[in-house]
Amino acid sequence: MALIDSEASLKQRCQPIEGSDDLFESLKQNGVQSLRQLAFAIGSPQVPRTEEALKELTGKLYGCSEAAPATVGQIANIRMLIFEASTLVVAQLRAQATTDDTDLTGRKLPHVEKQARLVGQKARLPGLLIEGELQPSYALVDACALMSESNSVTWISPSRCTKRDAEVQQLGKERTSLVQIESGTLKVSANSRVPDADATTALQLLYCLQRRGLALDQCSLASWPDHEWYVQSLMTFLHAEPVAGVKPSVAQVIRADREAWTLMSRELEGSISAKNAAGELVMAAALRRLAKDPRVVVHLVAAAPSGGGGKGNVPPPPPPPNDAAAVATLADKKLKKRKRLSNLLPESLKGCVTKIKVEGTPSASSEALQASSDVESIAEHILNGPRPFTNQSLLSLVDTLPMQGPARGNVGRSFAAGAYVHGGLFGLHSNTRRFPKACSVFAEHLRSMAPKDNFTSFVVSDNCCAEVHRDSNNDETRDNILVKISDFSKGEVWLEGPGNVEMFDAEGNSFMGSAIPWDGNILRFNARCSRHATLPWTGRRVVLIGYSMRHSHELNNADANFLIDLGFAIGDLVASPSEVVGPSPPNAEVDPARSRSPKALAEKVSCGHLGEYVLIELHGRTADLHKGVQEFITLEDTRAQQSTFEGRLAMNAFVVGPLDPALDDEFLLKDFLQRAVQEEQLHSSLPEHLKLAVNKPGAEEPLIMGVNSLPFGAVGSVAAFLRISLSLWLIGTKLFKIFWTAFFDDYGVTTRDELVDNTAACVGLLFELLGVDYAKEGKKAPPFSREFKLLGVRVDLHDAPKGVVKIGNTPERREELLHFIEGILRSNKLDLKTAERLRGRLVFFEGFVFGRASNSAMRTVDRAARDGKTANGLSPEVQKCLKVLRQRLMLAEPVEISDRCHKSWLIFTDGACEGKDRKGSVGGVLIGLKGHPISFFSEVVPKPLMNVLLRDSKNPIFELELLPVLLAYKLWGRWCKSAQAIFYIDNEGARHAIIAAGGGSDHARVIIDGILFQETSLQVRSWYSTLPTHSNLADAPSRGDCASLLQHGCSRVFVNWEDTMRQCFPMG
Repeated sequence: MALIDSEASLKQRCQPIEGSDDLFESLKQNGVQSLRQLAFAIGSPQVPRTEEALKELTGKLYGCSEAAPATVGQIANIRMLIFEASTLVVAQLRAQATTDDTDLTGRKLPHVEKQARLVGQKARLPGLLIEGELQPSYALVDACALMSESNSVTWISPSRCTKRDAEVQQLGKERTSLVQIESGTLKVSANSRVPDADATTALQLLYCLQRRGLALDQCSLASWPDHEWYVQSLMTFLHAEPVAGVKPSVAQVIRADREAWTLMSRELEGSISAKNAAGELVMAAALRRLAKDPRVVVHLVAAAPSGGGGKGNVPPPPPPPNDAAAVATLADKKLKKRKRLSNLLPESLKGCVTKIKVEGTPSASSEALQASSDVESIAEHILNGPRPFTNQSLLSLVDTLPMQGPARGNVGRSFAAGAYVHGGLFGLHSNTRRFPKACSVFAEHLRSMAPKDNFTSFVVSDNCCAEVHRDSNNDETRDNILVKISDFSKGEVWLEGPGNVEMFDAEGNSFMGSAIPWDGNILRFNARCSRHATLPWTGRRVVLIGYSMRHSHELNNADANFLIDLGFAIGDLVASPSEVVGPSPPNAEVDPARSRSPKALAEKVSCGHLGEYVLIELHGRTADLHKGVQEFITLEDTRAQQSTFEGRLAMNAFVVGPLDPALDDEFLLKDFLQRAVQEEQLHSSLPEHLKLAVNKPGAEEPLIMGVNSLPFGAVGSVAAFLRISLSLWLIGTKLFKIFWTAFFDDYGVTTRDELVDNTAACVGLLFELLGVDYAKEGKKAPPFSREFKLLGVRVDLHDAPKGVVKIGNTPERREELLHFIEGILRSNKLDLKTAERLRGRLVFFEGFVFGRASNSAMRTVDRAARDGKTANGLSPEVQKCLKVLRQRLMLAEPVEISDRCHKSWLIFTDGACEGKDRKGSVGGVLIGLKGHPISFFSEVVPKPLMNVLLRDSKNPIFELELLPVLLAYKLWGRWCKSAQAIFYIDNEGARHAIIAAGGGSDHARVIIDGILFQETSLQVRSWYSTLPTHSNLADAPSRGDCASLLQHGCSRVFVNWEDTMRQCFPMG
C-alpha cells in the first residue's frame, strides 16, 4: 500500500492543520478516505483549481453557510492539503512509470499505516497481548503487504518472522555500509537488515508462526483465529503420542509448513485477499484445509530412528569367540550349568516337557508394520479433516495402500476389504482388520455418495480392466456402486442386454450389450444377474466399488458388528435379535466350517508367581516346596531368606496350559500338589498354622493374620469370611492361573473340555494343601457343565464360543417368588413385613435379569404397604401391579455379557411442535463408535398421530420429545444391542419420565412403555442425559434441516409410521 492510499496518512496530515480529527472526519463523511482521492476532489493535479470550487469544497467540509462563509484560513488549509496530496500523487505515479514492475521489494507500508493497523488489531483482539515476543516487526508486515499487493502467495519462513523488539534494537546500532550493484551502477547503502529469528526450539517456532499470523491479520489476508488454528494443528504433532515411536522434529514442522504454502500458491486463483461464497478469506480457508491434507501431514510422520551411533542405540552383541580354547571354555560352562539345573528337577518331573515351542509362526515384517502405520496415519488425518472427503485426499491414501493384482483380468491393481464368501466359508478380508481406519474412510465416502445403498465389501480399483464376467458371489438383490476417485474420461461399464456394443469373454464367446453412462461420479448396476466388463478410458481410472456379498446373513455376529463399527452400510444383515454378538475368546473352539485357519497344536508355557504382598505362611513346611519349583521360576533371592517373618514363603509354582489333550492330565501340577499333600501331610495340621499376609496401610511390611472359625451368621463373620474367600480366589488366580469366581462360599470354575480333570484335581488339591474343607459330593459339588449355579444364580456358558455369557436366576428361585406372589394375591392382603421381604427378594431377582420394567409396579406396591393401605385388602391398582410383577418373573431374560457391553453409542433426539397448525416433527442423530455422526432421521409426524396427541394437549411437546427416543430404538436398536447407549434430550421433563419409567399423560406412558420394552428386549445399557437446545445435534433435523448432516456423509433412515402407530397406539 502506497502512502497516497493510506487512510492513516490522510489522518496524520489533517491533525496538524486543525489540531483535532474534525477535518479528517468531515472528509470521511464526504467519501474522501485517502490522499489520492483528495487530489482529485476538485479538478486534477494537472488542472488548476478555481477559487469558486475551492470555496465550495471548504464550505462543505467546514459546514459553512451564506450567512457564515468560510474564512481565509479555512480556505488556505484546504488549498494546502490539496496541493500536498497532488504533489504526492504525481510523485507516486512518476515512480511507478520509471520503476520496473517486477521489482516490488522496495515497496513498504507507510509507518503511520503500520501503527494504525496495529492499534486496530489490538482493539479487535482484546484478549491477546500483542507486544514483546508476539508483536511482528515492520519488515514482516511489509512482507505480508507485498504479498497482498503483488497478489502472489509466498512462503514466509519462520526465520523471517522477526519481532519488533529485535528490529528496534537493530535500528539503534551503528549501521555498516554495503556496496551494492543496482541497475548496472555501484551504490553505497546502509545495512539495516534485522537478524533472522531463532526457530530452533518448539517454543521459538511457535512465536515465529504466531507473529506471522498477526502480520497476515493486519494485511487482511488471513484472520488471526484461522491462522492460529492452522499453527496449533501443526504444533500438536510435537507433543502428541508419536505414530511410529519417534516424535517429529521442529525441522519437520517447518517442512510441512513450507509444503502447505507451496500447495496453496498452486491452488489459489484470482485475488488472494478476496472472500469465498461462505464469507471466509480464501487464504484462511486454504490453510484450514491444508492443515489436514495428507501431502502436508506426511512431512510430520517421524521416520524410524537410523542405525547410526545414536544415544539410544543398543550396542551390538560381542562377537563369538574365534579360537578353539575360548570355544571349549564356553561349551564347558554351558554343560556345567545344565547339570546344575538338572539336579534340581524332581524325579517325578524328569523327562517331562517343560516348554512347548510353536513352530512355523512367521515373524511380522518391520517394513509391513511401518507401511501399515503410514496408511493408518494418513487415514486418521483424513477422518479428522473436513467433510466431504476430496478426491485428492483419497488418492493420497490410495497411493500408500498395499495393492494386489486385479481380481479379474491381468491389468491394474486393487485393494479389497470387508466381507467375503468363498464356497461355504464366510469371513473378513485381512485388510479389514489390518487397516480399520482406511476402511472407515472409504466406507464413509461410499455412504456420503450413495446414502441409500448398502454394501458389505468394497474394492479400490486402480486402472483395472475387468473382462466379461459375472460376480456369482454377490447379492442378486443389490447393485454394485462405482464411485469415481480420480479424473478420467469414458471408462464406463458394459452390461449385457439390449444394445449394439459387442464384447468377447476369455473363451472368445460373443455377447451384445450397452454402455452404462456415469451419473455424475456414480454408476450402479447388478453384477450378479448380468455379464459386465470395463470399457476403455483415458487418464488414470481409480474407482471405489461397493457391493454386498451373497448369503450375508451367514456372516458371524462378531464380523458383522465389526463392519458396522467401521461404517459399512450392511443393512439388515445382522443376526436375529435372539443372538448376541461378540468375538470368540482366544481359547474357544474354532468351527472348521467357518475358518480356514489351522488350529494351533500347542502354545507356549506360561509361568506365574504370587504378588508382592499376597503371601502364604506354611510354618516349618516350606523347604521342599520351594526346592521342587526353583528351576521353573527364578526370583532374585528366596523370599524366606529376605523376610523378617520366620518361615514365610512366597509360594511359587508353574503352570502349563492349555495342555495337549493327548497328554496325561495327572502329570506336572497335579503330581506336584499330590506329592506335597502326601509327603508333608499338611492337610491334617495346616489349618491351625495357616495365616494370610494382608497389606497394612502406612507400613512397609504386611500384617500376618490367622485364619479362625467364627459363628455362622455373626456380624463380623461375614466380613472376615469374605476376606478369606477372596484371598483363596486370588491364590488360585495368580498362582495357578485358575479361571474361577468367588461368590461368597461358592467357587465357580471355568476351563476347557480337555482340561476338566486337570483343573478339578488342581482346585481340590489346592484346598487340601491349604487345609480348607470343601464339598466333595452332593449338590454342592456338581460335575463340570455348560451351566452351573452359584447361590441361586445360574451361569450359562453354552454361547461362550461366541463370546457371550448369560447370568440369570435359577428356576427354583423364580418358582419360589411366583408362589410367594400367588400367596399374596390369594390372601388379598399384604402387611409391611411381607412387603419388605417381597421387595428384598425382587431386588436380588432383578439384579440378574435385564431391564427395569418392574420398577414402577414395585414402587406402587411398596408405597401402598407403607401407607397401610394393603393390610385389610388389596386395591385394584395394587393387584394389577402384583400381576405385572408375576408376569415379569415368568418372562424376564437373564443378563447377557459380551464384548459389546464396552461399546458406547451416542444418540441425540429432539421433537418440535410449531406454527399455528401445530405441526409436529421429530429428529435424531446417531454418533458412531469413532465419534462421527453416521445416521439420522428427520420426520414430520403424520396428521392422524398428531390428532391423537392433540386430544389431550394443545401443545404436546412432552410426547413429541419422548417419541424420537422410541423411534431411535426401533431404527438403531440392532446396532446398540447389548451395548451402552447415551441418549441426549433437551427436555428435562421427558428425561425424568423415562428414568422414572412413568408419568405424564396416557399417551406419554404408552410411549414410555414402548421405550422400556425396546430397552429390555435389546438389553441396551441406557443412560439418559440432558443438554441445552443449542447443543442438541438433533435440533436441526427435527425441523427438517438435514444439509449439514448429509454434507458430513451421514446416512438418512426413514420411519415406518404405519408400524409405529400400530404398535404404540393400537386403539387410535
